[in-house]
Amino acid sequence: MIKESSFTQEWVAAVNGQHGLGRSEAQLKNFEKAIMALHLLEQLSLTDLPFIFKGGTSLLLLLQEVHRFSVDIDIMVEPGIDEKKIVAALSAVMENSTRFAYFQKDPGRGSTRIQHFRFYYKPFVEPLADNPLPYILLDVAKAANPYTQLMDVPIRTSLLDTSEPLGHVSIPSADCLLADKLTAFAPETIGVPITAEPGHRPKRVEALKQLFDVSNLFDICTDLQEIRQTYHQVATQEAQARGLTIAPDDALKDTLKYALLLGNRDESHSPLYEQLSKGIPEFRKFVANRSFSDLDAARCAGKIAYLVRLIRATDRQAIERFSPDTDMSEWHIPESKNQGISDLKMLDPEAYFYWCLALA
Repeated sequence: MIKESSFTQEWVAAVNGQHGLGRSEAQLKNFEKAIMALHLLEQLSLTDLPFIFKGGTSLLLLLQEVHRFSVDIDIMVEPGIDEKKIVAALSAVMENSTRFAYFQKDPGRGSTRIQHFRFYYKPFVEPLADNPLPYILLDVAKAANPYTQLMDVPIRTSLLDTSEPLGHVSIPSADCLLADKLTAFAPETIGVPITAEPGHRPKRVEALKQLFDVSNLFDICTDLQEIRQTYHQVATQEAQARGLTIAPDDALKDTLKYALLLGNRDESHSPLYEQLSKGIPEFRKFVANRSFSDLDAARCAGKIAYLVRLIRATDRQAIERFSPDTDMSEWHIPESKNQGISDLKMLDPEAYFYWCLALA
């Protein structure tokens, strides 16, 4: 269980120092929200609502390393679970937790497939003053399980001070979660759109979160067949939910298009790149070490482009990994229009390695 000491300024300051995060007191808002998100998850695990925990926050439990602060909770429940059972579980969270003030449906959002709830809490890092209560966003998606492998994991991470007994949740394996996240980086089809919807802000930062998460999951993925199978199942499910008559490969083309924009950087001379890259400074606030540049984005995009090729090439079973000892002196990017990617040979050898594999 999460100990009360986790909800103190002293704990946050200590972990901030131990991890070398170097965040000032004014920058610890997302740290606090990550802790509260995990508290909400633990409380949900104590209810009788069966769910699969997915999304960015699940990486804190899966990777056991803090790459970025994720401040929302995403769960999936079977389509047959009715509204009353969901609301009953959320009400039970309120009864059992002293941390949350109240919860409500997110006004103006939601559908028959996905419901959004806000859990408002009293902050413990910064004084509340006259500011409104902050909240954790809970997304509840109704869908059949598309994952080929699930894991039972404890709610334990270095961000938390915990003790036995630990809460447990069901999450997709690293390979399945990678495939899921990859579908979310397809802005024009089944992924997070980078253009603003009427009445909402642009989702550039959310799209970059998917890019970043896929890159980190790529470093530990092992089973290409599991990735392919889950990708096709999730992509098909997402297309149907949006009423799109497209194949999974259409989504992969979309993903590759935006990966190429990030790989070429300014050399792409594309307003789409300019639009997406505007999210980098804001996204940097969520990265644990506060470091993320256009070159980092190009490296992440190179891994994604390589994944696209691996998913398409069903005869391939091995994943090649970058090594600083790799001799790339004779390697070249074939397409002259990808000058920005060619420049990565000197600027970022790891990025260049994956782009060569993707475009060879």
